[in-house]
Amino acid sequence: MNVRRAALPLLVLALAWRSAPQLLEMVRGAWQLQRVPFAARRARVNGPLPADAAKIRAAIPYDEPIALIGPGDNDWPAIFANYYGYPWRTRLYRDLDEYRLAAGNPNRPRHIVTVSDAGARVATYPELRDVRLRAGGRVVRGGTLKPAPRTFVIPLAGSVDGPPPDSYVTEADFANDGASAVNVRMTLLPEQLVRTLTIAPHGRASFYDLVYESFGIMEVRSVRVEVDGPLRAGIWYVNRGRGEAAALPFVTAPAGGAFRCPVSECKVWEVSLLPPYAISSRRFAGDIRVDTKSSFLFASTNERPTRFLWPEGVAP
Repeated sequence: MNVRRAALPLLVLALAWRSAPQLLEMVRGAWQLQRVPFAARRARVNGPLPADAAKIRAAIPYDEPIALIGPGDNDWPAIFANYYGYPWRTRLYRDLDEYRLAAGNPNRPRHIVTVSDAGARVATYPELRDVRLRAGGRVVRGGTLKPAPRTFVIPLAGSVDGPPPDSYVTEADFANDGASAVNVRMTLLPEQLVRTLTIAPHGRASFYDLVYESFGIMEVRSVRVEVDGPLRAGIWYVNRGRGEAAALPFVTAPAGGAFRCPVSECKVWEVSLLPPYAISSRRFAGDIRVDTKSSFLFASTNERPTRFLWPEGVAP
C-alpha cells in the first residue's frame, strides 16, 4: 500500500509533464481569443459556418423552408449549420440522393443550402448534380465514331434523373481529323436554343452531359446538329447511375413503321422534325405501327438495361 501511495504522485507528475505543452497551448489560444471580437473568435473556433448561415438566413425569408444537404459521410456540418441559422425552418438531408428521393414529397424545400466543413452556400439541384457528374467522368470511353452528316438530329437528348441510382444523360464526342477548323451548331428543340463551337484541326469536343453542358437545363429533348466540314461523331444515351449506354443514330429524315415490343411494355417515341419540333412518347405492348411524313419514330423497352428499337433501315 505504501508503494502505491508513493507511486501516485509520480504518476500525476508524469501525466502533468506529458500534457503540459497541450495545456499551455490551450491557455495561449484562450488568451489570444479574449483579445478579438466575438464574431472573429467564433470564426476561428468554428470555421465559416456561423457567418455563412447568418448571411443565408438574412437572404431567405423566414417562412421559406430550407433543405440543408450534407456531404453524406458527416452529419455534423448540417447539424451545426442548423444551429447557427436558427430560427430558420430546415430539413436535413444526408446527401443529394436523399433529397432526390423526396422529389414527390410536397414538403420538400425548394431552397437548397449545401453544407460541409468548408462552409455553407445556396445552390440549385442541377448545379450540385452537374458537379457530381463532372467529377465522375464518362461512361463511354473510346466509343466508335462515324462520319457525321452535315445536318442531323439527335433523337433523344436528355439530362434527367429517376429514382436513385438512375441518372440519364447524353454523352457525345466530335472529332475533326482535317487540317481546317470545323464549326458545329447545336439547336435544342423545341426551344431553339443555340450553342455553337469550333473544333480546331485534329481537335476534339467531348460532352459528359450534352444538354446541361450546352444549354443549362435538365429536360428530355432532341438536338439538331449542323456542321460545316467533315467530322466524325458518336452519340450515346447513358444511365450514369448504372453505367449503361446505348448508341444513338444520326437522324436525317422522317422514319416510322412497325415496332414489336419484345417485353411486357415499351414506349414509342415521336420526334417531330418540323415546327413545333415536339417530342412525345406513349406506352404500348405487343405490336404497333405508326406511319409519318414529318417525324422520326423509335421505341424503347422498360427492361434494364433499356433497349432501343429503331425503324427499319436505321441503325446507330
